[in-house]
Amino acid sequence: MKVEGLRVEEFHVSAWPSLAVGDERADTPHQHQCGHVWPLLGRQSLAKLEFRPPTNHLQSRVASFSTVRVANPYCPLLRRLLVLSNTEVATGRTPPPPTKMSTDEIRAQSYVGFDSITQQIEHKLLKRGFQFNVIVVGPTGLGKSTLINTIFASHLIDSKGRFASDEPVRQTTEIQAVSHVIVENGVKLRLNIVDTPGYGDQINNEGCWDPIIKYIKDQHSAYLRKELTAMRDRYIQDTRIHCCLYFINPTGHSLRPIDVIVMKKLSEVVNVVPVIAKSDSLTLEERERFKVKIREELVYNNIRLYPFDTDEDDEEEVQLNESIRQIIPFAVVGSENNVIIDGKSVRGRKNRWGVVNVEDANHCEFVHLRNFLTRTHLQDLIETTAQIHYEAFRSKQLLALKEGVNQRPANAQ
Repeated sequence: MKVEGLRVEEFHVSAWPSLAVGDERADTPHQHQCGHVWPLLGRQSLAKLEFRPPTNHLQSRVASFSTVRVANPYCPLLRRLLVLSNTEVATGRTPPPPTKMSTDEIRAQSYVGFDSITQQIEHKLLKRGFQFNVIVVGPTGLGKSTLINTIFASHLIDSKGRFASDEPVRQTTEIQAVSHVIVENGVKLRLNIVDTPGYGDQINNEGCWDPIIKYIKDQHSAYLRKELTAMRDRYIQDTRIHCCLYFINPTGHSLRPIDVIVMKKLSEVVNVVPVIAKSDSLTLEERERFKVKIREELVYNNIRLYPFDTDEDDEEEVQLNESIRQIIPFAVVGSENNVIIDGKSVRGRKNRWGVVNVEDANHCEFVHLRNFLTRTHLQDLIETTAQIHYEAFRSKQLLALKEGVNQRPANAQ
């Protein structure tokens, strides 16, 4: 069964409400010469279809749908009926009632072995590897490249700043992507880093965020096209942006108007994590006051940042997310240089008055940011991108496609 240009013999399908077949507000089954529509699943698990009736008697037993959208793909009945692949739909049969699942736990009397499924999943995932895409946004000179290299303990990207006096200034925001495969204890991470040199460097910065928003949406659009292809790949290459590190200038006062506008726009399409760059330029008291001021402005401007709480989170995850929100924005310092402290080599910045240890939580919050991105929320960042931001984009695109199809007959007349 194809998503586009679907054409099957008379069949049964479950939907709510019944579309283009009788009264859409009716709660009873409708029969049409091209098929049947039953509102069996309720409003929480929908299968919305755009119905196109036959044009002549030769097609009297053929139904055609141009758009299929499953709001709850985990419903067993929908999964059987609306499979987004080239699968035949059983014809002329009423769907069986859903199987009632018992919630009582039953312990096997002897060892079966299905508890090894976690090891099987782990083996397949380790062989396939993981994909993580991050974009860094902020004016030139705030240490975006240095921080990325510090987080992943590798030299991954070079600075995009101007190193020569005769080097021309960038006139627009550019998009530069770099990909690497990092291996740690047998785990392969395909890391895609997107830099945005030129952002916020002009006198007039109006619209300097447009290329960034466009790039993020383009990745969603590319994934959607691959997903709807009839002969799609088994594993679609995921270039959707999972995390946006937004760098804030350490002024110690408040957010700039451009910061408020851009973070608000970015938060609608990507997981935004704000960081205060080069926080060692602030005293501990100035840093704390600055963080409190930023959090107040985020709340006042209704900017919803990652992490998000969901109904699936347990008490421990809710507490962890709350502790992260109390730290945001992360006040960080990046460094690729090693310095000696008490005979031990650490990454830090050495000044005349002392050494800033990057990995010391008393000096900066780099460790909290690294643990947040890689050790506690890496998988959740990926899932949130797919389940929230991409789903919102996908729904909007398919609904716009449906409206466009509906308007064609009127325009033709």
